[in-house]
Parts: sequence; structure tokens; C-alpha cells
Amino acid sequence: MCARPAWALLALTLPSVDESWLAAFAAGFCKLARAHNVALVGGDTTSGPLCITVQVLGHAPASQALLRSGGKAGDLLFVSGTPGDAVAGLAIEQGKLHVDNPQHATYLRERFLFPTPRLELGERLRAYASACIDVSDGLLGDAGKLAKASACGVDIDFLSLPVSTPLVATAGDEQARRLALIGGDDYELCFAVPPAALEALQRDLPPDEWGYRRIGRLHAVSGSRVTRAGTVMEFSHAGFDHFGR
Repeated sequence: MCARPAWALLALTLPSVDESWLAAFAAGFCKLARAHNVALVGGDTTSGPLCITVQVLGHAPASQALLRSGGKAGDLLFVSGTPGDAVAGLAIEQGKLHVDNPQHATYLRERFLFPTPRLELGERLRAYASACIDVSDGLLGDAGKLAKASACGVDIDFLSLPVSTPLVATAGDEQARRLALIGGDDYELCFAVPPAALEALQRDLPPDEWGYRRIGRLHAVSGSRVTRAGTVMEFSHAGFDHFGR
């Protein structure tokens, strides 16, 4: 995690040639690639069911890449952005969620359709964090993966979860926080920071400016817990299963 992207490979499988779709896809792909100085250097195009596969390669200073496995018991846990927005945006796209406020609907849809890569934050975290994972399969599940790889357990404070105004207005505070825990496709960063590095982190990367919040800590006993005011809450810890049916 937290490398600087440099090159991309694109494998594109298409059922037919649709020039208008291809033009829109290429424009969106190039806009994001140019924004982060990523060069498309190869790949493949073939016929078949629609499938888009992008492999991104980059670089980080030797021995400074952040792994899931670097955390220690006592490290503090943080997350960037406002998880839960994307799963609400997906529900809007699928017609399963109606949002009366058009600005809120647009915000949530765009959080699903156009996630923001936290590249600059990730690069800077190399100086402070001990471990990091992207939140793509649900915050609770991905935080649990980081903790397990670090041979730790994790406690998450339900009331500390960051949630956006549009999500709270749409789903209510309780459900917004639940979506923040179990929703996916946010592509935010969940990272652990040793207590000794906390002051420097908050001084050099002010949380309000860089958009992250402390949500819990790693501990020595395996397993994931969500607590509210000291009471343990019941949640599924699995997250999205890529090979589930």
C-alpha cells in the first residue's frame, strides 16, 4: 500500500464495438490517469462478455511500503473519508433507494461511480503508519483483515465512525454508521498508527485538512469488536466474499 502509481495495463473484453461507449470510457480513464501521472503502457482487447481489468504498477522507497501486517497491539486505528456513501450510491443506481434531496442523491451516486483515490494521503502516511489497507469490501471486514495480518484483534468505536451529511440525511444516523461499517466500494484507507507517532501525524497531517478520523485500536486478543459506550454490538465481520455465491 501507499506506493506512487506510474503505469497501468488495461485488458478490455467487449461483446461488440460501441464507439460512443468506448469514447466515454476512454475519456474517463484518461482523465483519471492524467490526474495522477499514470501512463497506459499496454494490455489487451478481445471479444466476449464485458470485462474491464486494470493493473496499476508503481513504486515506493525501499522497505517503506505499508503492509497489512505491520500493526502492533496498542496501535490506533484510523479511516479516511466517509465510508458508507458508496453502498448508498449503488442502491440509488439499482433503484433500491430513493433520495428526495437531488444534491444528496448526486453526491452519493458520485461517491459510488467516481471514488477518489487517496494517493497523496497514502504516500504521506508512510512516515507515520504501521499498517494500511484499502476499504473496498467493507470497513469492518477490511479492518479485521489488517488486524489478522498483524496478529492482532481490533476494537472499533461505533460512535466515532465518520459519516457524511447526505448519508445521515438519507438513512438516519444509526443506519448511516451501520452502512459505514459493512458497505463496500469506498476505496478509503484504513490505517494503524503507533501511539508514539500520533502527535507528529496530527501536527503534520491535520485530520480536518486531510480527511481522516480515529475509529479504534488494535489489541492483543484476536477478533473484531464494535462497541458503543462500552457495550459490544453484534455485526457480521465477513465483509464482501469475492468467491461467495
